[in-house]
Amino acid sequence: MKAPEIDWRYLRRGMALPVIALLAGLVVLGMSMSKEESAALALSVAQEELAELQLMHNQHVGAMMAEKEFATGYHALVASGALGSERRLQRIQALRDAVERLQLPYARYTLSNQRAFSASYLPAGLAAPVYASQLELQIGLGHELDLLRLIRQLGDDPGLFHVKRCELTRVSQSEELSASQPNLIGECTVDWLTVPVQTASSADGIGT
Repeated sequence: MKAPEIDWRYLRRGMALPVIALLAGLVVLGMSMSKEESAALALSVAQEELAELQLMHNQHVGAMMAEKEFATGYHALVASGALGSERRLQRIQALRDAVERLQLPYARYTLSNQRAFSASYLPAGLAAPVYASQLELQIGLGHELDLLRLIRQLGDDPGLFHVKRCELTRVSQSEELSASQPNLIGECTVDWLTVPVQTASSADGIGT
């Protein structure tokens, strides 16, 4: 008995649809994977851009805060008299007013031109130059505390100063204190300090 022949055309027609469906599925799967990869790449790029924007924002906020802090300190130094012009006349008037308020017998002084100031307590490598006008002061005192009161009042006025030395000398060896004449003579050397905003020419010395 002869075996029946296989109808290959029939079989090919029957397999065509599953093969086409399989190929279509593979194409769809490939497109889906490609879209997912594109989406993942776009997400990664967006995240990097967002991180850069966040960094720029933080830097901007930090710069604004630093500028505000600097401005506050700057204006405080200007108001205190430590930063800016020398203010020689203002400082001399402050000394005269203090002597008058304390009713001291007399005060003699000279104020030198500005010079560069250095001290061990200044920070090393300080960028801003510090200048000093040296005040040589001789003052009549009724009592030792008058000198401390004078220095305290000078500290309340605008400006920074550094007391280099002070010496007291008794005018009379008598134990009785005079109410009308100085009982002590105080001699002090004081540096009035300034940090100039811009370099300026030195003013002439002032004295009495």
